[in-house]
Parts: sequence; C-alpha cells; structure tokens
Amino acid sequence: MIVHKLIKRGVNHPNYCEDFILHEDIDENYSIYGVFDGCSSGIDSHFASALIAKGIRNEVKNIDFNNKSIDRIMELLIFNTSISLQKFKKQFNISYNELLSTIVLFLYHRKKDKGKIIAIGDGFLSINGKQIDIDQKNQPDYIGYHIDKIIDKVSFSVWYDIFVKKYDVEELKDVTISTDGVFSFFKQGEVAKDADKEIKPTDYLTKNTDLLGNKAMLGRKTNILKKVYALHNYDDLGIIRIAK
Repeated sequence: MIVHKLIKRGVNHPNYCEDFILHEDIDENYSIYGVFDGCSSGIDSHFASALIAKGIRNEVKNIDFNNKSIDRIMELLIFNTSISLQKFKKQFNISYNELLSTIVLFLYHRKKDKGKIIAIGDGFLSINGKQIDIDQKNQPDYIGYHIDKIIDKVSFSVWYDIFVKKYDVEELKDVTISTDGVFSFFKQGEVAKDADKEIKPTDYLTKNTDLLGNKAMLGRKTNILKKVYALHNYDDLGIIRIAK
C-alpha cells in the first residue's frame, strides 16, 4: 500500500496555507487519514485546521479500539475531539471564528480491508474510481459552529446523525480524500508545446496511475500541471491518496 500526501498553498493565499493533513498508523490494524480546510473568512484559519487535526491525533491515543466497530470508533473520536475543543475554547477564551475548518477523515482497518470516511463541510472523495464532490454551496457546516451546543453524548448524536456525511470503503484499491482546492485549478500562462490534450486535474491527481509508485507523485503531478498545462491551484490544496 502506498500513501501519497500533499499540502500546497494556493495562489489566492500569499501568506499562509490554511489546509492541513493528518496521517497516523495507530496500531497493527488501524490507520487514520485526514484533510482539513480552514475557513478563509474565519480568524487565523491555518490555526483552526492544524488545531483540529492535532486534537484528533491526540484523541486517537485515548480510545480503546477493542470490540468496537469502525462506525463506533469514528463517532467516539469526533465526540471526544469536540469535548476537547470545547474545553480549549473556554480555557484560552477564543471565539468560534477561530475554530472554523472542514474535516474529511478516513479511518481504515488494514487487515479487514474496510474503512469509514466522514465529512464535515466541503471536500472531495475518490473511492475506488467513484468520485464524490461534497459541496455545501460555500456554506459548510463547520464543527466550530456547534462546539458550545455539544454538551453530552445525546446532543452530539443528534448533530452527528444529521450533519455529518458518512461513506463506507470496502476492499480499498485506490482512495483519495481532498479539500475542495482540488477544484480550483485555473489556467495562467502558456501551455507547453508537448501538451497535446486537455487535462482534468481531479482525474489526473486522484485516478490517473502515472507515477503511482513514486513517493513524490502528487508533487510531481502538480508541477506537471503547472509547467506543462499552465494550471495553478487558486485555493489551498490538502490531499491524501492511498493506493494498492
């Protein structure tokens, strides 16, 4: 199994990349992958995406995975992270505008070859060739909006059932999770003479198998998009592709 990861600042963000990525091999069975996209209209959005990712990474270590389903583990992980963020918010007196980030999280059981993806806000998935655009029309329902409302497991379950999108992964072959920056490529400059056809960045980065065995595949491909096809990502891009 090959794990390709890339975080790339967009043309529209000259100072900071507001996306963040997470990859942890938890034990001999489980791995977790995440991409996070800080809200540009929030405050210090690069901080929000990094904080939430690191909060999830920390809570992973506090969960007993034994005798629990993937669905239960994922739900428990988001609940525990929500409570930790709530405490952090109060302790450091920060506003919800400093906690605005989308979450796309993939929990995978390597031996059982199955997993669960959840999405809170916009993003993009490619699950064994099936592409899914998670688009909330620029009004993503950030977890930061709900932090103060999650007071117990009952209130959390109501929110989790209604607002969190869930996807199953069976027999992983080629899975990508990405922030919506993957849709932001635009043409600027001259296309190289050897670029003899149009190219779709989402397909090229998440379905095309060229350079798949190269650990720098995503970086190489974004450079090809830029130098050969004059395509630049306008928005920040956080992307993880797991392939067998």
